[in-house]
Amino acid sequence: ANKFPEFLPEALYRKIEITQHVFLSYLNLRGGDKNERKEILKQSAKLMREDLRKLNSTLKTQGRELDKYNFKTRVHLWMAANVPGFMKFI
Repeated sequence: ANKFPEFLPEALYRKIEITQHVFLSYLNLRGGDKNERKEILKQSAKLMREDLRKLNSTLKTQGRELDKYNFKTRVHLWMAANVPGFMKFI
């Protein structure tokens, strides 16, 4: 059982933010193994989408709204949902 359920959304958000940094770092990386880079981008995109779904579900279960998060948070969450779509241009 989770002893601190109120902190789960914040932890999920931080995880999304960290995964985003990995994604964007590899997106901007030039050189190296292209297939390895694509695989890392694919896996980090998948993690962001899964964590975003968990975050939304957890907030709903707790009766909380994403509106209570600040603007920067909403931007990061938008990126988590949409940036993975940009992978096709690599």
